[in-house]
Amino acid sequence: HSVESKGGLLHTSRPGVYVAGCASSAKDIPDSVSEAGAAAALALTHLKSRSHPKPEEAPPIQGQEIPRVGVFICHCGSNIAGVVDVEKVCRGARDLPDVAHAQTQMFSCAGNTQKEIEQVIRDKKLTRVVISACSPKTHEGIFKGVCRRAGLNPYLLEMANIRNHDSWVHKNDKPSATFKAMDMTAMAVEKARKVTALFPSEQPVTQSALVIGGGIAGMSAAWSLAAQGYPTYLVETQGELGGQLRKMDEIPPSGIKAANFLEAQKKQIKDAGVHVLLNTKIEQIGGHVGSFTARLSDGQELKIGAIILAMGSKPYEPKEFNYGRDKRVMSNWDLEKALANGEPIGNRVVMIGCIGSRENGSGCSRYCCSAMIAQALRLVKMGKSVSVISREIRAFSRHAEELYEEAAREGVRFYRYNRDQAPTQAIVQNNGTLQFKDELLAEDLALDYDALVLTTGLAPSQEEVTAQLKIAKSSDGFLLELHPKLGPAETASAGIYLAGSVQAPKDVREAIAHALAASAKAARLLSQSHLEKEPLTAQLELDKCIGCMACVKVCPFGAIEQLGKVKEGKRARVVVRMHR
Repeated sequence: HSVESKGGLLHTSRPGVYVAGCASSAKDIPDSVSEAGAAAALALTHLKSRSHPKPEEAPPIQGQEIPRVGVFICHCGSNIAGVVDVEKVCRGARDLPDVAHAQTQMFSCAGNTQKEIEQVIRDKKLTRVVISACSPKTHEGIFKGVCRRAGLNPYLLEMANIRNHDSWVHKNDKPSATFKAMDMTAMAVEKARKVTALFPSEQPVTQSALVIGGGIAGMSAAWSLAAQGYPTYLVETQGELGGQLRKMDEIPPSGIKAANFLEAQKKQIKDAGVHVLLNTKIEQIGGHVGSFTARLSDGQELKIGAIILAMGSKPYEPKEFNYGRDKRVMSNWDLEKALANGEPIGNRVVMIGCIGSRENGSGCSRYCCSAMIAQALRLVKMGKSVSVISREIRAFSRHAEELYEEAAREGVRFYRYNRDQAPTQAIVQNNGTLQFKDELLAEDLALDYDALVLTTGLAPSQEEVTAQLKIAKSSDGFLLELHPKLGPAETASAGIYLAGSVQAPKDVREAIAHALAASAKAARLLSQSHLEKEPLTAQLELDKCIGCMACVKVCPFGAIEQLGKVKEGKRARVVVRMHR
């Protein structure tokens, strides 16, 4: 039972007990992962102290400089084995130089299989490990842990991505996919024979955080970190906190008054001790995980260990259906303002969905259908005649389906236009009348209106700070997460996290959950006084450097910076960054 007055999907009627994932309603993986992180963040606010036990390590295997390679080839269920003949790959691996052991496994990343690999490493005295499986981007850390627990230096591991780079892209050519898997495994073995043990160093962590953006996501993330005891700075370019929440009258589908909820959130972050900086911009920002520096427009310079990006999104500004030229035409945000101020609205109201969404490269904006249905229900209860014209209703969030059913029972009429056409192509506007073909009835209809409400999608906000931090963007312009399923609140740059609709369109409750998940990730970093620094670094060949600094501009990781003046012989240096 979720307590909606808290603004999210995580609280239950019992304090200190939180709910996540499908325990509250049906969800996809990224939503479940976000809510799990969010519930963890809320639980962390109750803790008084923390400790970080060192990972379990076995006594080191002797003679690690001598290559004795163990090869483990994963079926990955049918992901790999359904295309690649893994037994043939295994037989080929046994004939490669210095291979002391080769075997196949159903799921190499499973807990029991990890233990099997550890045991084989110890029993066979393996000094190199090759995993032919899926992406090292998601699983390399798992297998490094296996090596460490077995007493093998984790940098003596090599992975061959025979799933993403082979079976998934060659599923219609199984013989060639098998040959390629054998080749990739052979290359991994050859590389493993030549690698040497590496040892990480340590770097200190600045145990404070910066949250950029003062909307509901930024406020939630900042409160969570401050409540856990970390000095937290919340920077907002406007003179007031709240973002898009300030434009809302009620929060669908709960019907909570947005103004009351916003005031409660402001009090919460004040009580937690968040350092709020209004009318402030980030002029310059950089650094690396655990040690970032931000220079603000008010002259302050902040030293922080983690950054949460919560700049939000902006509503699509409609140009369709004579918006801005016909007083009868308004956006859903205009309607929200009119409802809050008690302004008169015509008796015949027609709403059109997907304005600025699901076309021209933009995806579904998620919040729109629920918001449109909630507004329609409010209007019909006021005695208005309400019609909704949509591509299709996507009422997937908790309580949205119930809201849809209630609206239909109360008399809201739902129509569907051609999903393959833009609204302006499917619907003809003619002096207070809309003409279109209803896909449900397969008939041409005409609806008269006194008020036409365009339910608009969300567009990404453009911020210079993302360019300075070199955060990648998705095809529709939102900031790109580390992994679409398993890392929705993280970025490819360690120490930088995403909160709310800066990553993708979300409603208020989803934005809160996502922000709390980001704060849980940031807290995991900030709770450590020192970090292990990867020993994998670039090197600058100073004898070849001419001081043009072109490398500084194009480096995707921001790992190179200018050092001193060229005439002093100090041209550039490589700064160790930690990236996934």
